[in-house]
Amino acid sequence: MSEDAGKSVGMWTMSAVDLLLTADDSDGTYEFYFVYEGESSPIITVTTDPLVITCSNNIKDGDETDVDCGGSCQSTCPDPTCNDGKQNQDETDVDCGGACGCPRPSCDSKLGCVSEKSLFWLDAGNNVAPSRIVLNSANLSGNIFKMLIQNPSANPGDFELKEYDGFLINDELGTFSGISSGNTYEYSWTTKYSDFWNSESSDGDGVYEFYFEVDSERSLELEIEVVGTMPTCDDGIKNGAETGVNYITGEGCGGECPACPIDPCLSKTVCSSYTTEGECGQDTCGAANKSTPVLGQNEKATCYWDDSNNPKCNSRITSVDPQGREIGFCNYIENIGADTCDDDGFLSYSYSAIWNWTENNVYSSDKSSEVNYVLGLDGRYHYDPDRKSALCVPGSRTIQCPAQIQLSFFTWANLVAAIVLVIIVYIILSNRKKKINKKKATKKKKIISKKRSKY
Repeated sequence: MSEDAGKSVGMWTMSAVDLLLTADDSDGTYEFYFVYEGESSPIITVTTDPLVITCSNNIKDGDETDVDCGGSCQSTCPDPTCNDGKQNQDETDVDCGGACGCPRPSCDSKLGCVSEKSLFWLDAGNNVAPSRIVLNSANLSGNIFKMLIQNPSANPGDFELKEYDGFLINDELGTFSGISSGNTYEYSWTTKYSDFWNSESSDGDGVYEFYFEVDSERSLELEIEVVGTMPTCDDGIKNGAETGVNYITGEGCGGECPACPIDPCLSKTVCSSYTTEGECGQDTCGAANKSTPVLGQNEKATCYWDDSNNPKCNSRITSVDPQGREIGFCNYIENIGADTCDDDGFLSYSYSAIWNWTENNVYSSDKSSEVNYVLGLDGRYHYDPDRKSALCVPGSRTIQCPAQIQLSFFTWANLVAAIVLVIIVYIILSNRKKKINKKKATKKKKIISKKRSKY
Protein backbone atom coordinates (compact mmCIF):
# COMPACT_ATOMS: atom_id res chain seq x y z
CA MET A 1 0.00 0.00 0.00
CA SER A 2 1.27 3.50 -0.88
CA GLU A 3 0.34 7.12 -0.02
CA ASP A 4 -0.72 9.41 -2.92
CA ALA A 5 -2.29 12.91 -2.43
CA GLY A 6 -3.74 11.97 0.93
CA LYS A 7 -4.96 8.60 -0.33
CA SER A 8 -3.80 5.11 0.52
CA VAL A 9 -3.56 2.84 -2.58
CA GLY A 10 -3.27 -1.01 -2.52
CA MET A 11 -2.80 -3.15 -5.70
CA TRP A 12 -4.55 -6.57 -5.93
CA THR A 13 -4.16 -8.93 -8.87
CA MET A 14 -7.05 -11.40 -9.01
CA SER A 15 -6.24 -15.06 -9.77
CA ALA A 16 -8.19 -18.28 -10.18
CA VAL A 17 -7.13 -19.26 -6.67
CA ASP A 18 -9.06 -16.25 -5.29
CA LEU A 19 -12.16 -17.53 -7.09
CA LEU A 20 -11.67 -21.08 -5.80
CA LEU A 21 -11.39 -19.80 -2.21
CA THR A 22 -14.51 -17.71 -2.55
CA ALA A 23 -17.97 -19.14 -1.91
CA ASP A 24 -20.44 -18.62 -4.73
CA ASP A 25 -23.90 -19.70 -5.76
CA SER A 26 -22.59 -22.02 -8.53
CA ASP A 27 -23.65 -19.38 -11.06
CA GLY A 28 -20.18 -17.98 -11.69
CA THR A 29 -20.92 -14.62 -9.91
CA TYR A 30 -18.45 -13.36 -7.28
CA GLU A 31 -18.80 -10.17 -5.12
CA PHE A 32 -15.59 -8.59 -3.77
CA TYR A 33 -15.02 -5.66 -1.37
CA PHE A 34 -12.34 -4.58 1.08
CA VAL A 35 -12.36 -3.14 4.59
CA TYR A 36 -10.01 -0.36 5.76
CA GLU A 37 -10.01 0.99 9.30
CA GLY A 38 -13.45 -0.39 9.95
CA GLU A 39 -15.06 0.94 6.77
CA SER A 40 -16.18 -1.24 3.82
CA SER A 41 -15.68 -0.40 0.20
CA PRO A 42 -18.35 -0.69 -2.50
CA ILE A 43 -18.90 -4.23 -3.91
CA ILE A 44 -17.26 -5.27 -7.16
CA THR A 45 -19.10 -8.03 -9.06
CA VAL A 46 -17.08 -10.50 -11.16
CA THR A 47 -18.87 -12.96 -13.45
CA THR A 48 -17.09 -15.94 -15.03
CA ASP A 49 -17.80 -19.43 -16.40
CA PRO A 50 -17.58 -21.83 -13.43
CA LEU A 51 -16.35 -24.67 -15.69
CA VAL A 52 -13.16 -22.73 -16.35
CA ILE A 53 -12.42 -23.05 -12.69
CA THR A 54 -13.64 -26.50 -11.69
CA CYS A 55 -12.42 -28.41 -14.80
CA SER A 56 -8.80 -27.45 -14.28
CA ASN A 57 -8.31 -27.52 -10.52
CA ASN A 58 -6.87 -31.08 -10.33
CA ILE A 59 -9.73 -32.00 -8.00
CA LYS A 60 -12.66 -34.32 -8.59
CA ASP A 61 -15.56 -32.03 -7.74
CA GLY A 62 -18.91 -30.91 -9.04
CA ASP A 63 -20.50 -33.57 -11.25
CA GLU A 64 -17.14 -34.80 -12.58
CA THR A 65 -16.79 -38.58 -12.93
CA ASP A 66 -13.02 -38.31 -12.47
CA VAL A 67 -10.49 -35.55 -11.89
CA ASP A 68 -11.35 -32.60 -14.20
CA CYS A 69 -13.26 -34.76 -16.70
CA GLY A 70 -16.74 -36.14 -17.29
CA GLY A 71 -19.99 -34.59 -16.15
CA SER A 72 -20.23 -30.91 -17.09
CA CYS A 73 -16.58 -30.86 -18.23
CA GLN A 74 -16.00 -31.23 -21.95
CA SER A 75 -13.19 -33.78 -21.82
CA THR A 76 -13.92 -37.53 -21.74
CA CYS A 77 -12.38 -39.47 -18.89
CA PRO A 78 -9.92 -42.21 -19.90
CA ASP A 79 -10.67 -45.74 -18.81
CA PRO A 80 -9.18 -46.35 -15.37
CA THR A 81 -6.22 -48.72 -15.16
CA CYS A 82 -3.94 -50.09 -12.49
CA ASN A 83 -1.09 -47.91 -13.81
CA ASP A 84 -2.70 -44.47 -14.19
CA GLY A 85 -1.34 -43.01 -10.94
CA LYS A 86 -4.86 -42.41 -9.60
CA GLN A 87 -7.01 -44.05 -6.99
CA ASN A 88 -10.05 -45.11 -8.97
CA GLN A 89 -12.10 -48.22 -9.74
CA ASP A 90 -12.40 -50.04 -6.40
CA GLU A 91 -8.77 -49.42 -5.44
CA THR A 92 -8.01 -48.91 -1.76
CA ASP A 93 -4.96 -46.78 -2.60
CA VAL A 94 -3.36 -45.41 -5.76
CA ASP A 95 -3.17 -48.34 -8.22
CA CYS A 96 -3.46 -50.81 -5.32
CA GLY A 97 -6.08 -53.07 -3.86
CA GLY A 98 -9.47 -53.97 -5.25
CA ALA A 99 -9.34 -55.10 -8.87
CA CYS A 100 -5.62 -54.25 -9.02
CA GLY A 101 -4.76 -56.45 -6.04
CA CYS A 102 -1.89 -56.15 -3.62
CA PRO A 103 0.79 -58.40 -5.10
CA ARG A 104 1.67 -55.79 -7.73
CA PRO A 105 5.31 -54.71 -7.22
CA SER A 106 4.35 -51.01 -7.23
CA CYS A 107 1.84 -51.61 -4.45
CA ASP A 108 3.77 -53.70 -1.94
CA SER A 109 4.69 -50.67 0.18
CA LYS A 110 1.29 -48.98 -0.04
CA LEU A 111 -0.20 -48.72 3.44
CA GLY A 112 -3.65 -48.37 2.01
CA CYS A 113 -3.49 -51.65 0.07
CA VAL A 114 -5.88 -54.17 1.56
CA SER A 115 -3.91 -57.36 2.18
CA GLU A 116 -6.65 -59.90 2.62
CA LYS A 117 -6.40 -63.43 1.27
CA SER A 118 -7.19 -63.16 -2.44
CA LEU A 119 -6.63 -65.05 -5.72
CA PHE A 120 -5.15 -63.41 -8.79
CA TRP A 121 -4.10 -64.10 -12.38
CA LEU A 122 -0.76 -62.48 -13.20
CA ASP A 123 0.95 -62.18 -16.57
CA ALA A 124 4.56 -63.06 -17.33
CA GLY A 125 5.63 -59.64 -16.03
CA ASN A 126 3.95 -60.23 -12.64
CA ASN A 127 1.27 -57.66 -13.41
CA VAL A 128 -2.40 -58.38 -12.84
CA ALA A 129 -3.56 -59.97 -16.09
CA PRO A 130 -6.42 -58.27 -17.95
CA SER A 131 -9.76 -60.03 -17.81
CA ARG A 132 -9.57 -60.93 -21.53
CA ILE A 133 -6.58 -61.71 -23.70
CA VAL A 134 -6.63 -62.22 -27.47
CA LEU A 135 -4.25 -64.86 -28.89
CA ASN A 136 -3.74 -66.02 -32.45
CA SER A 137 -4.47 -69.71 -32.95
CA ALA A 138 -0.89 -70.18 -34.19
CA ASN A 139 0.53 -68.99 -30.84
CA LEU A 140 -1.42 -70.86 -28.19
CA SER A 141 1.57 -72.76 -26.82
CA GLY A 142 4.16 -71.27 -24.48
CA ASN A 143 2.17 -68.36 -22.98
CA ILE A 144 2.88 -67.93 -19.25
CA PHE A 145 0.29 -66.95 -16.67
CA LYS A 146 0.75 -67.14 -12.93
CA MET A 147 -1.89 -68.39 -10.51
CA LEU A 148 -1.28 -66.55 -7.24
CA ILE A 149 -2.76 -66.38 -3.73
CA GLN A 150 -1.97 -63.34 -1.59
CA ASN A 151 -1.60 -64.19 2.12
CA PRO A 152 -2.45 -67.89 1.79
CA SER A 153 -3.40 -70.19 4.64
CA ALA A 154 -0.69 -72.05 6.55
CA ASN A 155 -0.87 -75.19 4.39
CA PRO A 156 -2.54 -74.34 1.07
CA GLY A 157 -3.67 -77.15 -1.20
CA ASP A 158 -2.97 -77.68 -4.89
CA PHE A 159 -4.05 -75.39 -7.69
CA GLU A 160 -6.89 -76.92 -9.71
CA LEU A 161 -6.98 -75.42 -13.21
CA LYS A 162 -10.41 -75.51 -14.88
CA GLU A 163 -12.30 -74.03 -17.83
CA TYR A 164 -15.85 -72.73 -17.40
CA ASP A 165 -18.55 -74.22 -19.64
CA GLY A 166 -21.67 -72.48 -18.43
CA PHE A 167 -24.32 -74.97 -17.32
CA LEU A 168 -22.21 -77.87 -18.56
CA ILE A 169 -19.64 -79.72 -16.50
CA ASN A 170 -16.55 -77.53 -16.33
CA ASP A 171 -13.37 -78.92 -17.88
CA GLU A 172 -10.70 -80.03 -15.42
CA LEU A 173 -7.29 -79.39 -16.97
CA GLY A 174 -4.88 -80.37 -14.22
CA THR A 175 -3.80 -80.17 -10.59
CA PHE A 176 -0.53 -78.45 -9.72
CA SER A 177 1.50 -77.97 -6.56
CA GLY A 178 2.29 -74.34 -5.85
CA ILE A 179 5.41 -72.70 -4.45
CA SER A 180 5.34 -70.52 -1.34
CA SER A 181 7.29 -67.27 -1.54
CA GLY A 182 6.94 -64.79 1.30
CA ASN A 183 3.30 -63.93 1.65
CA THR A 184 2.31 -65.50 -1.67
CA TYR A 185 1.58 -69.00 -2.96
CA GLU A 186 1.90 -69.36 -6.70
CA TYR A 187 2.20 -71.61 -9.77
CA SER A 188 3.34 -70.60 -13.26
CA TRP A 189 1.08 -72.10 -15.91
CA THR A 190 2.52 -72.43 -19.42
CA THR A 191 -0.29 -72.85 -21.95
CA LYS A 192 -0.41 -75.81 -24.32
CA TYR A 193 -2.63 -76.57 -27.29
CA SER A 194 -4.05 -79.51 -25.34
CA ASP A 195 -5.38 -77.06 -22.73
CA PHE A 196 -7.66 -75.68 -25.44
CA TRP A 197 -8.34 -79.04 -27.09
CA ASN A 198 -9.48 -80.42 -23.73
CA SER A 199 -11.72 -77.40 -23.14
CA GLU A 200 -14.87 -76.24 -24.85
CA SER A 201 -15.81 -72.67 -25.63
CA SER A 202 -19.14 -72.43 -23.78
CA ASP A 203 -20.76 -70.16 -26.38
CA GLY A 204 -18.87 -71.46 -29.40
CA ASP A 205 -17.39 -67.97 -29.84
CA GLY A 206 -13.75 -68.98 -29.46
CA VAL A 207 -13.51 -67.56 -25.93
CA TYR A 208 -12.12 -69.89 -23.27
CA GLU A 209 -12.76 -68.98 -19.63
CA PHE A 210 -10.04 -70.37 -17.38
CA TYR A 211 -10.08 -70.18 -13.61
CA PHE A 212 -8.40 -71.95 -10.70
CA GLU A 213 -9.45 -73.16 -7.30
CA VAL A 214 -7.47 -73.66 -4.10
CA ASP A 215 -9.03 -74.95 -0.90
CA SER A 216 -12.54 -74.41 -2.33
CA GLU A 217 -11.78 -70.76 -3.13
CA ARG A 218 -12.20 -69.73 -6.76
CA SER A 219 -10.36 -67.11 -8.77
CA LEU A 220 -11.86 -64.76 -11.31
CA GLU A 221 -11.94 -66.01 -14.90
CA LEU A 222 -9.08 -65.41 -17.30
CA GLU A 223 -10.74 -65.15 -20.71
CA ILE A 224 -8.59 -66.09 -23.69
CA GLU A 225 -10.11 -65.30 -27.07
CA VAL A 226 -8.64 -67.45 -29.84
CA VAL A 227 -8.51 -65.80 -33.27
CA GLY A 228 -8.11 -68.03 -36.32
CA THR A 229 -8.65 -71.72 -37.01
CA MET A 230 -7.60 -73.96 -34.13
CA PRO A 231 -4.80 -76.38 -35.20
CA THR A 232 -5.52 -80.04 -34.47
CA CYS A 233 -3.66 -83.33 -34.80
CA ASP A 234 -5.81 -84.47 -37.72
CA ASP A 235 -6.19 -81.37 -39.90
CA GLY A 236 -3.79 -82.74 -42.52
CA ILE A 237 -1.03 -80.13 -42.14
CA LYS A 238 1.95 -79.45 -39.90
CA ASN A 239 1.00 -76.56 -37.65
CA GLY A 240 0.64 -75.57 -34.01
CA ALA A 241 3.29 -77.22 -31.85
CA GLU A 242 3.75 -80.23 -34.15
CA THR A 243 7.36 -81.16 -34.81
CA GLY A 244 7.10 -83.26 -37.97
CA VAL A 245 4.94 -84.84 -40.66
CA ASN A 246 3.64 -88.40 -40.58
CA TYR A 247 5.15 -90.07 -43.65
CA ILE A 248 2.12 -92.39 -43.96
CA THR A 249 -0.77 -89.90 -43.62
CA GLY A 250 0.96 -86.61 -44.42
CA GLU A 251 -0.50 -85.08 -41.25
CA GLY A 252 1.42 -83.22 -38.57
CA CYS A 253 2.80 -85.25 -35.68
CA GLY A 254 5.01 -84.93 -32.64
CA GLY A 255 4.89 -82.26 -29.98
CA GLU A 256 1.49 -82.53 -28.28
CA CYS A 257 0.19 -84.80 -31.07
CA PRO A 258 1.00 -88.53 -31.41
CA ALA A 259 4.69 -89.11 -31.95
CA CYS A 260 5.94 -89.29 -35.52
CA PRO A 261 6.57 -92.85 -36.79
CA ILE A 262 9.94 -93.61 -38.30
CA ASP A 263 9.89 -93.70 -42.06
CA PRO A 264 11.72 -96.94 -42.93
CA CYS A 265 13.01 -95.27 -46.07
CA LEU A 266 15.05 -92.86 -43.96
CA SER A 267 17.54 -95.68 -43.38
CA LYS A 268 17.60 -96.73 -47.05
CA THR A 269 20.09 -94.15 -48.23
CA VAL A 270 21.64 -96.23 -51.06
CA CYS A 271 20.88 -99.59 -52.72
CA SER A 272 23.29 -101.42 -50.43
CA SER A 273 21.07 -100.37 -47.49
CA TYR A 274 18.62 -103.11 -48.52
CA THR A 275 19.34 -106.41 -46.79
CA THR A 276 17.04 -108.79 -48.68
CA GLU A 277 16.63 -109.62 -52.35
CA GLY A 278 12.94 -108.71 -52.24
CA GLU A 279 13.58 -105.20 -50.85
CA CYS A 280 16.40 -104.71 -53.32
CA GLY A 281 14.33 -105.59 -56.37
CA GLN A 282 11.31 -103.51 -55.33
CA ASP A 283 13.30 -100.44 -54.23
CA THR A 284 10.20 -98.87 -52.70
CA CYS A 285 12.34 -96.10 -51.19
CA GLY A 286 13.90 -95.00 -54.49
CA ALA A 287 17.45 -95.64 -53.26
CA ALA A 288 18.72 -96.27 -56.80
CA ASN A 289 18.33 -92.64 -57.80
CA LYS A 290 20.46 -91.65 -54.79
CA SER A 291 23.07 -94.37 -55.25
CA THR A 292 24.19 -93.88 -58.85
CA PRO A 293 25.99 -90.92 -60.40
CA VAL A 294 23.81 -88.27 -62.00
CA LEU A 295 21.62 -89.83 -64.68
CA GLY A 296 21.98 -88.68 -68.25
CA GLN A 297 19.55 -88.73 -71.15
CA ASN A 298 18.10 -92.15 -72.02
CA GLU A 299 19.24 -93.68 -68.73
CA LYS A 300 17.34 -95.26 -65.81
CA ALA A 301 18.56 -96.34 -62.37
CA THR A 302 17.61 -99.54 -60.53
CA CYS A 303 18.80 -101.66 -57.62
CA TYR A 304 19.83 -105.26 -58.36
CA TRP A 305 20.74 -108.22 -56.18
CA ASP A 306 24.31 -109.40 -56.76
CA ASP A 307 24.65 -113.05 -55.72
CA SER A 308 28.33 -113.03 -56.54
CA ASN A 309 29.11 -110.26 -54.09
CA ASN A 310 28.55 -111.62 -50.55
CA PRO A 311 25.49 -111.39 -51.65
CA LYS A 312 24.64 -107.74 -51.69
CA CYS A 313 22.28 -105.17 -53.21
CA ASN A 314 23.97 -102.75 -55.59
CA SER A 315 22.92 -100.06 -58.07
CA ARG A 316 22.73 -100.14 -61.83
CA ILE A 317 22.29 -97.63 -64.66
CA THR A 318 20.72 -99.02 -67.84
CA SER A 319 21.20 -97.10 -71.11
CA VAL A 320 18.65 -97.17 -73.94
CA ASP A 321 18.59 -95.75 -77.44
CA PRO A 322 16.03 -93.12 -78.58
CA GLN A 323 13.64 -95.94 -79.51
CA GLY A 324 13.76 -97.33 -75.96
CA ARG A 325 15.88 -100.40 -76.78
CA GLU A 326 18.39 -101.36 -74.11
CA ILE A 327 22.02 -100.98 -75.17
CA GLY A 328 23.81 -102.07 -72.01
CA PHE A 329 24.10 -101.37 -68.29
CA CYS A 330 26.70 -100.30 -65.76
CA ASN A 331 26.78 -102.17 -62.44
CA TYR A 332 28.07 -100.10 -59.53
CA ILE A 333 29.55 -102.09 -56.63
CA GLU A 334 29.11 -99.85 -53.56
CA ASN A 335 31.69 -99.75 -50.77
CA ILE A 336 30.24 -97.83 -47.82
CA GLY A 337 33.12 -98.53 -45.44
CA ALA A 338 32.88 -97.28 -41.86
CA ASP A 339 31.04 -94.03 -42.60
CA THR A 340 27.48 -93.56 -41.34
CA CYS A 341 24.85 -90.86 -41.35
CA ASP A 342 25.07 -90.41 -37.60
CA ASP A 343 28.22 -88.30 -37.34
CA ASP A 344 27.65 -85.37 -39.70
CA GLY A 345 24.43 -86.13 -41.63
CA PHE A 346 26.36 -87.07 -44.79
CA LEU A 347 27.32 -90.47 -46.22
CA SER A 348 30.53 -90.86 -48.22
CA TYR A 349 31.28 -94.01 -50.19
CA SER A 350 33.21 -95.28 -53.18
CA TYR A 351 32.16 -97.65 -55.94
CA SER A 352 33.67 -99.77 -58.68
CA ALA A 353 31.98 -100.05 -62.09
CA ILE A 354 31.48 -102.91 -64.58
CA TRP A 355 29.89 -102.39 -68.03
CA ASN A 356 27.72 -105.12 -69.58
CA TRP A 357 26.23 -105.26 -73.10
CA THR A 358 22.72 -106.57 -73.60
CA GLU A 359 22.41 -109.92 -75.40
CA ASN A 360 20.87 -108.38 -78.52
CA ASN A 361 23.59 -105.76 -78.85
CA VAL A 362 26.46 -107.95 -80.04
CA TYR A 363 27.80 -107.91 -83.64
CA SER A 364 30.54 -110.18 -84.98
CA SER A 365 30.81 -108.35 -88.34
CA ASP A 366 33.12 -105.41 -88.87
CA LYS A 367 31.36 -102.13 -87.89
CA SER A 368 34.46 -99.95 -87.72
CA SER A 369 33.21 -97.67 -90.49
CA GLU A 370 29.93 -96.92 -88.67
CA VAL A 371 30.17 -94.11 -86.11
CA ASN A 372 27.37 -95.47 -83.87
CA TYR A 373 29.27 -98.65 -83.08
CA VAL A 374 32.20 -99.29 -80.76
CA LEU A 375 34.59 -102.22 -80.40
CA GLY A 376 34.16 -103.85 -76.99
CA LEU A 377 36.66 -105.66 -74.81
CA ASP A 378 35.12 -108.92 -76.04
CA GLY A 379 36.47 -108.19 -79.53
CA ARG A 380 33.00 -107.61 -81.01
CA TYR A 381 31.12 -104.51 -82.04
CA HIS A 382 28.23 -102.98 -80.11
CA TYR A 383 25.73 -100.24 -80.86
CA ASP A 384 26.59 -97.27 -78.61
CA PRO A 385 25.84 -93.93 -80.31
CA ASP A 386 26.28 -91.86 -77.13
CA ARG A 387 29.34 -93.79 -75.91
CA LYS A 388 27.60 -94.71 -72.61
CA SER A 389 30.02 -97.59 -72.09
CA ALA A 390 32.90 -95.13 -71.72
CA LEU A 391 31.10 -93.41 -68.84
CA CYS A 392 30.96 -96.56 -66.73
CA VAL A 393 33.96 -95.79 -64.47
CA PRO A 394 34.76 -96.12 -60.74
CA GLY A 395 34.33 -93.13 -58.46
CA SER A 396 33.08 -91.84 -55.14
CA ARG A 397 30.09 -89.83 -53.88
CA THR A 398 28.97 -87.90 -50.80
CA ILE A 399 25.22 -87.60 -50.32
CA GLN A 400 23.12 -85.91 -47.66
CA CYS A 401 21.26 -88.24 -45.33
CA PRO A 402 17.58 -87.60 -44.58
CA ALA A 403 16.77 -86.47 -41.03
CA GLN A 404 15.32 -89.18 -38.83
CA ILE A 405 12.50 -88.75 -36.35
CA GLN A 406 12.73 -91.32 -33.60
CA LEU A 407 9.74 -93.12 -32.17
CA SER A 408 10.71 -95.59 -29.45
CA PHE A 409 7.51 -97.61 -29.39
CA PHE A 410 6.84 -97.82 -33.15
CA THR A 411 7.78 -101.07 -34.86
CA TRP A 412 6.56 -102.93 -37.91
CA ALA A 413 4.96 -105.40 -35.52
CA ASN A 414 2.77 -102.54 -34.25
CA LEU A 415 1.74 -101.67 -37.80
CA VAL A 416 0.90 -105.31 -38.66
CA ALA A 417 -1.10 -105.64 -35.44
CA ALA A 418 -3.05 -102.48 -36.29
CA ILE A 419 -3.85 -103.79 -39.79
CA VAL A 420 -5.01 -107.14 -38.39
CA LEU A 421 -7.22 -105.34 -35.87
CA VAL A 422 -8.83 -103.28 -38.64
CA ILE A 423 -9.54 -106.44 -40.65
CA ILE A 424 -11.13 -108.16 -37.63
CA VAL A 425 -13.35 -105.15 -36.94
CA TYR A 426 -14.37 -105.07 -40.60
CA ILE A 427 -15.33 -108.77 -40.56
CA ILE A 428 -17.37 -108.34 -37.36
CA LEU A 429 -19.25 -105.35 -38.76
CA SER A 430 -19.88 -107.14 -42.07
CA ASN A 431 -21.33 -110.21 -40.32
CA ARG A 432 -23.50 -108.03 -38.13
CA LYS A 433 -24.83 -106.23 -41.19
CA LYS A 434 -25.66 -109.58 -42.87
CA LYS A 435 -27.58 -110.75 -39.80
CA ILE A 436 -29.57 -107.51 -39.68
CA ASN A 437 -30.44 -107.77 -43.38
CA LYS A 438 -31.46 -111.43 -42.89
CA LYS A 439 -33.78 -110.51 -40.02
CA LYS A 440 -35.35 -107.74 -42.11
CA ALA A 441 -35.92 -110.16 -45.00
CA THR A 442 -37.53 -112.80 -42.68
CA LYS A 443 -39.78 -110.17 -41.13
CA LYS A 444 -40.84 -108.95 -44.56
CA LYS A 445 -41.78 -112.50 -45.64
CA LYS A 446 -43.92 -112.93 -42.52
CA ILE A 447 -45.78 -109.68 -43.24
CA ILE A 448 -46.45 -110.72 -46.85
CA SER A 449 -47.71 -114.12 -45.67
CA LYS A 450 -50.13 -112.51 -43.22
CA LYS A 451 -51.51 -110.24 -45.93
CA ARG A 452 -52.12 -113.18 -48.26
CA SER A 453 -53.95 -115.16 -45.55
CA LYS A 454 -56.48 -112.34 -45.24
CA TYR A 455 -57.57 -112.86 -48.82
